[in-house]
Amino acid sequence: MTDARDQADRELMRMADVPETVARRERDVAADILRGLAIILVVYGHHARGVMKTLDDSRWMTVLKAIDFTLYTTHMPIFFLVAGYNAFFSIRKVAPSRYLRSRGWAIVYPYVLWSVLFWASMAAARLIIHVNGDIPFSALLNIATRPISIFWFLYALLLLQLGALLFAGRAGLSAALVALALGGFTFLSDAPPSDLLPQTIVHAPYFVAGLWLAQNGQVLMHPIRSPFGLAAVAVLFVCGAFALWSLGGITPVSLWTIPVSALGLLLIMTLACTLSPTGRTGRHLAWLGMVSLPIYLMHIIFLPLAPRLLSALHLRTVPLNLTFGTAFGVYVPVAVYMVAERLNLADLFALTGKSPFRQHAPALSPIK
Repeated sequence: MTDARDQADRELMRMADVPETVARRERDVAADILRGLAIILVVYGHHARGVMKTLDDSRWMTVLKAIDFTLYTTHMPIFFLVAGYNAFFSIRKVAPSRYLRSRGWAIVYPYVLWSVLFWASMAAARLIIHVNGDIPFSALLNIATRPISIFWFLYALLLLQLGALLFAGRAGLSAALVALALGGFTFLSDAPPSDLLPQTIVHAPYFVAGLWLAQNGQVLMHPIRSPFGLAAVAVLFVCGAFALWSLGGITPVSLWTIPVSALGLLLIMTLACTLSPTGRTGRHLAWLGMVSLPIYLMHIIFLPLAPRLLSALHLRTVPLNLTFGTAFGVYVPVAVYMVAERLNLADLFALTGKSPFRQHAPALSPIK
């Protein structure tokens, strides 16, 4: 394991230090750091919503709801932005048929397998530790059209990637179609925002933005260089998010929140670029970004255990619950992934997005 970590250290150092490809490689590492930050926010958000369901303190409830809205304006748009950027290069370097086949292992297989595993885990948890939120078996039978829980993300991502393949090299046309769809949903549709198609439509602008950046030779990361500019964007982001939340009835990702989401993206990009890929924190976040898929797939299975562990120890403070739960939701899946990788089972359990019938180099940990 030490050799593997040393190898990962050398690779990340190389990404930052080789002169001929510095700009491209540093952007790649910064994007991993960006995903690492985003997956932590995703886990926190899901855990915090669970905490709010059992919270009696109205003051904490108000604070957590405001934070919840603010974070949700940004953390999933990050993943769609990066996915759109990467999709452009993936589509360009392989034949369309090969790209389509790769989506089977990268998205369809994890979607089906982990929908089944999540349903089974919830059924078992309800019987063993009396977790609320039973998912009927009929929901599992309908995953071809109605995703279960967080797995809407994989379905929406697949739809957008197929759209990117269909309109390859035409990001402007894609943007126009997305604008029409977003306007139509906002003003003409009464579909619940949590349904698959609305979720796909409201996140599509960020995916298309990534496509546009890649198609036009732009870098993915656009950090704010000026301290004054950074302070101004931070104030506008917080005030804008709070104002929209105060209005009520606005979903965190929608037509109305695009300006706030854009400001949030700039802020977290700046943080990602500030964290050196050769520093311990930067390497750690980069690795979390590299293994964000297994964290995303597994965290909702393990999160219900966190408050029960704290309760068994008679530790019930809200800050501790949030901190411990987030760490638990991030690092237990990481541990499971590392064990699966060690046993050569990570591909089989759809934790890598790659075919289990081919040999792949593992995502090595840069943590010493």
